[in-house]
This record gives sequence, C-alpha cells and structure tokens, in this order.
Amino acid sequence: MPALARFLRVTPSISKKGLGQYLGHQQNIDVLKEVMLTFEFRGKRIDEALRLLLESFRLPGESQQIERVMETFASVYFSTKPKHLATQDAAFVMSYSIIMLNTDQHNPQVKNRMKVEDFIRNNRGINNGVDLDHDFLREIYKSIKE
Repeated sequence: MPALARFLRVTPSISKKGLGQYLGHQQNIDVLKEVMLTFEFRGKRIDEALRLLLESFRLPGESQQIERVMETFASVYFSTKPKHLATQDAAFVMSYSIIMLNTDQHNPQVKNRMKVEDFIRNNRGINNGVDLDHDFLREIYKSIKE
C-alpha cells in the first residue's frame, strides 16, 4: 500500500479530479490514509496543511466523500499534535470551516462575503467546548482571503 500511495502522490500525469474521486470512495479508505501519511503536516497551521494536501488532488463532489477525506485528514493532522487544536473533532470541524471560508471568499457567485468576525463567531466552542484563539483564527482568515 505505501508504494501505491507514493505513486499516486508523485505521478504528475494523474488527474487531480480523478485522484480525488478515487480517494473519496469508501473502498479506498486505506489508500487515502496512506496518501495522507506521505505529507509532512508537522509544524504547519491547519490551513497550511490543508492547502498542501489540496494542491495534490481536488476534493470529490459528493458530501460523503468530502467528509471521508476531511475525517482522514483531521486524524493524520491531529496526530502531529497541533498547538491550537485540542481534539481530532476540532481539527475536522476547522477543516470544514476552512473549506467553507475558501468557497465564501473566492466563489464569484457569493455576493456577501464573510468577515473575519463572522469566521470567528462561526467557530465558537469547536475546540472541545472552548473558543479557539482569535489571533489564530484571524491568521487563517487572512491566509484564505489573500
């Protein structure tokens, strides 16, 4: 399995869309996890780690597949012991929040864009019942917006 994961990760001719669809299928969950393990997420803020991941493939279109990818990402990312996140669930929710923020900020169909205050409010209590550090959230917001 690690050889397949490396192949999928380093072969430039593989379709990013096709790879995302393949990795999102339930029967490929073990391959998905192996692919995730090929990334070095340690020391990266969650949005940086997610950006690194999503440069290699596109998220599938189906919500269950996206959830599967995000759950696996959150598990692997949380295993690096990130500074600001108390639980794997917080990593999962934050990952989804970042994806939603990216869509909000960069989709031309969105008319009223989320402000940093909205992003902070939307993420209240997700860190095991505690709010995330507002400076941490502002950094993420700025990174996604720019």
